[in-house]
Amino acid sequence: MPSLTIALVGDPSDPTAGQQGAEITGDGQPYRELPKAILEANREDHLLDVLSKASREFGVSFPQGRETPPSWIAFYRPEDDKGYSPRRESTGLQLLSGDGHLTWIGWWHDPVVTVGALIDSADAGALDGDAYKPYLILRPGYGNGILPTWAEFLLMVVALRDTLGIIADAQGSVQAAKSVGAWATRLLRRIRGVPEVVDKNAAHWSDYGGSPANFTALVDRQPWDSGVLASLLGTTQPEAETLLAGRGFTLNRNSGLWQLGDGEEDRIVRRVVQRAMWFDWESDYSSTEGRERLRVEITDTLNEAVAEETESDEA
Repeated sequence: MPSLTIALVGDPSDPTAGQQGAEITGDGQPYRELPKAILEANREDHLLDVLSKASREFGVSFPQGRETPPSWIAFYRPEDDKGYSPRRESTGLQLLSGDGHLTWIGWWHDPVVTVGALIDSADAGALDGDAYKPYLILRPGYGNGILPTWAEFLLMVVALRDTLGIIADAQGSVQAAKSVGAWATRLLRRIRGVPEVVDKNAAHWSDYGGSPANFTALVDRQPWDSGVLASLLGTTQPEAETLLAGRGFTLNRNSGLWQLGDGEEDRIVRRVVQRAMWFDWESDYSSTEGRERLRVEITDTLNEAVAEETESDEA
């Protein structure tokens, strides 16, 4: 019978306190300092039931008529020893499906989220954290705004690839090593294959509950063995490596893992991709006007990034 250690984040005497973006009790505290409850659970037990029991152990007291299960879920990771961060909190999580692929569960209250499913998923590298150490998070829920669909995401990556090509061509064949054109050429090499991989696999990811938002969060969350990531995503290993490179990851040849790179190119590709992804979803990237707006935005972003990197080199 698994033994789970549940750490409390929030004020049990006022669990509905706080506003969007505001700190609550436990934010920033080292894991060892957080209140904890140790509970025995069966593999078949639902996570919601386990955390409800922990809530009673902690003496959580809701105002009359405002009883509600927690919105957010997270699991311990080693960096939490330095201080808990709400950045990894989510209303959903990732589990291993019966065929060995990743399944995105949009709402962690779902009955399929059992203790056994969490343990198996963590063992396979699908779960973000330690299945034996969930958090009970007493933070009010709030919306995440408008998120892109796969069709919109594919339009974005195609438009970004084409835009980088236009910028590179416009700068001519003879370019300074750190000119905007040179950087556009280098970034184009990194993301050129991403649209094809997304187009080939988006329907499969969607069938398993994946969206551009939770997909990119998964890829960005940790260093990856590209073979493991490929198995979870149902892609080939080269396809997984294309996705990683397009998110600013670099292969560490000592560890064999792909990790967020700290080189100039890695930083700039992350900046450009993030800016393109959240630029303006009301623009039609398939239209001439929409692509021109994206070209101007990416050119400006490249200019800013190149200038900052140059200043850093000269400092």
